[in-house]
Amino acid sequence: MRRVLSFGLASFVIVLAVGVWLSFFADYSDGFRVGQVIKLSHKGYVFKTWEGTLDQGYLAPQADTGIATRIWDFSVDESDVALRRDIDAAIAGNHRVRLYYREKLIQWSFRGDTKYFVHKLEQVHAGENRQPPPPAVPAPAAAPAKSVMPAAGN
Repeated sequence: MRRVLSFGLASFVIVLAVGVWLSFFADYSDGFRVGQVIKLSHKGYVFKTWEGTLDQGYLAPQADTGIATRIWDFSVDESDVALRRDIDAAIAGNHRVRLYYREKLIQWSFRGDTKYFVHKLEQVHAGENRQPPPPAVPAPAAAPAKSVMPAAGN
């Protein structure tokens, strides 16, 4: 009986440790977004977090409000001072940037208001593609031509 209880307790501790690791350190996805950073602020009453907003600059029709730009909210890790300086410079210089992010599995309010944590910034230079080109769609294959031949024996 004692062996079963210790096995059960060890299993519980292992499952709990894996769950904690997944919720705090594992990344669900990663990628980048291109646009103009319009805000970076230090928010919160108890847990102060760095939160930003990226205006992607695309217009999208909305049924109830007309046309609106696409806005994306993100968080920045408290310890990444150099990245916050770069974001401040991009805001002050009104630059288009590419923000690389990691999406966390779970959003914890003491880490940030979003699941998206920016870890790298690159300035987008004039003339550089704003978005990757859409995938090429192959032209439909032409249907074989039907020949009209008189029936044999007519």
